[in-house]
Formats: sequence, structure tokens, C-alpha cells
Amino acid sequence: MRRAPRAQQTPEVTGEAEALTREMANAIEKQLAFSKRCSQSSADQPFTNAGELNPAYEDHLRHGSPEKLSFFDLSALAKSDPEASAGRWTEIKQGARHELTSGHRAAKVMEFQPHPWTRAQFLALRKEIVEDWQPRNGIETLLIDLLAMAMTSVYDWQETLTRRIWAEAECEKPKADRDGTWRPPRLTSAEAIEEAATMVDRFNRMIVRTLRALRDLRRYDLAIVVRNTGQINIAENQMNVPARRRKRRLPQALGPMQRKCRSSPQAPAVGQNQ
Repeated sequence: MRRAPRAQQTPEVTGEAEALTREMANAIEKQLAFSKRCSQSSADQPFTNAGELNPAYEDHLRHGSPEKLSFFDLSALAKSDPEASAGRWTEIKQGARHELTSGHRAAKVMEFQPHPWTRAQFLALRKEIVEDWQPRNGIETLLIDLLAMAMTSVYDWQETLTRRIWAEAECEKPKADRDGTWRPPRLTSAEAIEEAATMVDRFNRMIVRTLRALRDLRRYDLAIVVRNTGQINIAENQMNVPARRRKRRLPQALGPMQRKCRSSPQAPAVGQNQ
């Protein structure tokens, strides 16, 4: 039975898979590091007594997560295998680019503690904006990331504002039922509610500014002025620009002396038969 051919992965799908793989690997490393003893054993040392790379450390240098490598790690690997060190540096740059284009770079900025649900929420919001705007270049993609971050912050601060208002109301309700009067909120609670409302308004204004920037990029496209006529190659298309016709200068009115000189016969040239 023949297997169905695998679907070709786009750069976005590749970046998504790499970012998720790094997140899961980081979670495992953090859990293992937490369970380790405080003192390092000889197996945890980077180099052996002979000055050679420890096998466990060398495996980390060659196959570990790119974002976990330091410049010290690259230099240690370069001493024994310069080509492998250069290859790892290329992997670091490719991983950083895939993380940026897939949206995970912007998502990580919004997370205090990485969680699959919050990551999926941000990527779903970003995907909706990308499908609507269809970014044409890197600048528009970065603006969409900024817009997704601002909208995520609006959601978070709006949730904080709602929680603070309801928490204050729940504290005041029993006292109001018991005493029959309403005690004004304390200054600290009022300041906390006002702060949350201010943050919601601040990120709303950030959304408006970002949308205005995206709109201006679409509205004010760069104009190309052609001064020298001829054939122009744009991408794979050719265009012939017609030459601009120059206006003929009209002769000025002749004065009396000019009319007299033109009407008089010219003198014969030297050697001309008379």
C-alpha cells in the first residue's frame, strides 16, 4: 500500500513546529534542572581533566536547543570543530527568523509564564489580522504583530478592570445590606480601578495608531518618476515609455533692421561666377 505524499510545509508551518518544539524542550529542561542537586557532578562539567569536551556537554553543543547556546558554547565547539560551530550559528539565525515570522516572538513577549492556551489565543488573534490585511512586506507584518500585542493587552487589562470592579462590589454588598448605606471605595481601590481603565484606554489608542499606520502604508504608495525615456524593466515585465515631444519655439517678431537685412540680396561668395 502506497503512502500518501506528505504535504509541502510552508515557512509559517515550519516556524510553528520549531517554536513549539523549543517550548516543550525548554519545559523539560527546566523540570530536570529543578530536580537536580545543587552541586554539580563531574558529568556536568564542560571539560574533562584532560581539557577535552565532556561527552554530555558536546552533545548539548551539537544537538541542543539553539536558543540555549551561548557564545561560550560556540567558541568551545569551534576549538574542536569550526564547521560545526558555524553550522550551529546558522541554525540560531534560522530559528530566530522562523520564530519572528510565525508570530511566536511577539507571543512570548506577552507571556509571564508560557502556557499552550495563551499562546494559541495570541496566534489565533494574529492569524485573523493577517488574513484580513494580507501583509505585503516585513514592515506591515511587524505592525500586525504590534497590533496583536496591543489587542491582547486590551483583553488582559479589561479583564483586570472587570475583576477589580466586581471584587470591590462584592466587598461592599454585605456591608450595604447590613448597614443600609454604601461606603465609598477606599482610595487605593479607586486608584487601582482607574489604573486598569487607563491601561485599557492606552492600548486602545495604540491599536488606533497601528491601524492608522497600516492604512497610510496602503494609501501612500511610493511613486516612481521616470525622467529618462526609453525601455524600463520592472521585475519580469518590460515597459516602453514614449519620448516626450518638445515644444518648438516660435520665432520672435523681426525689427526693422532685421527685415532689411533679410530682404537685401546676399553678396556672392569668393570665386563664384558672376
